[in-house]
Amino acid sequence: MTTEGAPTRVERVQLGVRMEKRLAQVLKGLAEFEGVTLGQLLEKIARSGQGSLTDEERQFLKRVSARKRNTP
Repeated sequence: MTTEGAPTRVERVQLGVRMEKRLAQVLKGLAEFEGVTLGQLLEKIARSGQGSLTDEERQFLKRVSARKRNTP
Protein backbone atom coordinates (compact mmCIF):
# COMPACT_ATOMS: atom_id res chain seq x y z
CA MET A 1 0.00 0.00 0.00
CA THR A 2 1.29 3.46 -0.82
CA THR A 3 0.83 6.52 1.30
CA GLU A 4 -0.97 9.54 -0.05
CA GLY A 5 1.32 11.66 -2.16
CA ALA A 6 3.93 8.94 -2.59
CA PRO A 7 4.88 8.23 -6.21
CA THR A 8 3.38 5.09 -7.71
CA ARG A 9 5.78 2.66 -9.35
CA VAL A 10 4.79 2.08 -12.96
CA GLU A 11 5.95 -1.04 -14.75
CA ARG A 12 5.57 -1.09 -18.51
CA VAL A 13 5.43 -4.13 -20.79
CA GLN A 14 5.98 -4.52 -24.52
CA LEU A 15 2.80 -5.45 -26.40
CA GLY A 16 2.03 -6.40 -29.93
CA VAL A 17 -1.40 -5.08 -30.87
CA ARG A 18 -3.50 -5.28 -34.00
CA MET A 19 -5.35 -2.19 -35.13
CA GLU A 20 -7.22 -0.98 -38.19
CA LYS A 21 -4.61 0.43 -40.58
CA ARG A 22 -6.06 3.92 -41.04
CA LEU A 23 -6.57 4.36 -37.29
CA ALA A 24 -2.97 3.33 -36.68
CA GLN A 25 -1.77 5.87 -39.25
CA VAL A 26 -3.82 8.66 -37.66
CA LEU A 27 -2.56 7.86 -34.17
CA LYS A 28 1.04 7.60 -35.38
CA GLY A 29 0.64 11.01 -37.03
CA LEU A 30 -0.68 12.54 -33.82
CA ALA A 31 2.14 11.00 -31.79
CA GLU A 32 4.69 12.44 -34.23
CA PHE A 33 2.93 15.82 -34.15
CA GLU A 34 3.13 15.80 -30.35
CA GLY A 35 6.74 14.56 -30.27
CA VAL A 36 5.90 11.41 -28.31
CA THR A 37 5.94 7.71 -29.09
CA LEU A 38 2.80 5.90 -30.15
CA GLY A 39 2.99 3.94 -26.90
CA GLN A 40 3.06 7.14 -24.85
CA LEU A 41 0.05 8.51 -26.73
CA LEU A 42 -1.94 5.28 -26.30
CA GLU A 43 -1.05 5.18 -22.60
CA LYS A 44 -2.26 8.78 -22.17
CA ILE A 45 -5.59 7.98 -23.85
CA ALA A 46 -6.01 4.70 -21.95
CA ARG A 47 -5.13 6.25 -18.60
CA SER A 48 -7.02 9.54 -18.89
CA GLY A 49 -9.50 9.01 -21.73
CA GLN A 50 -10.04 10.97 -24.91
CA GLY A 51 -10.99 13.95 -22.75
CA SER A 52 -7.30 14.29 -21.90
CA LEU A 53 -6.56 15.36 -25.48
CA THR A 54 -6.07 19.07 -26.02
CA ASP A 55 -8.23 21.03 -28.47
CA GLU A 56 -5.21 21.18 -30.79
CA GLU A 57 -4.82 17.38 -30.64
CA ARG A 58 -8.52 16.87 -31.38
CA GLN A 59 -8.37 19.25 -34.35
CA PHE A 60 -5.32 17.39 -35.67
CA LEU A 61 -7.17 14.07 -35.38
CA LYS A 62 -10.18 15.48 -37.25
CA ARG A 63 -8.03 16.80 -40.10
CA VAL A 64 -5.98 13.63 -40.52
CA SER A 65 -9.03 11.37 -40.13
CA ALA A 66 -10.87 13.26 -42.86
CA ARG A 67 -7.88 12.90 -45.20
CA LYS A 68 -7.57 9.18 -44.46
CA ARG A 69 -11.29 8.62 -45.09
CA ASN A 70 -10.91 10.16 -48.53
CA THR A 71 -7.87 8.03 -49.40
CA PRO A 72 -8.51 4.60 -50.95
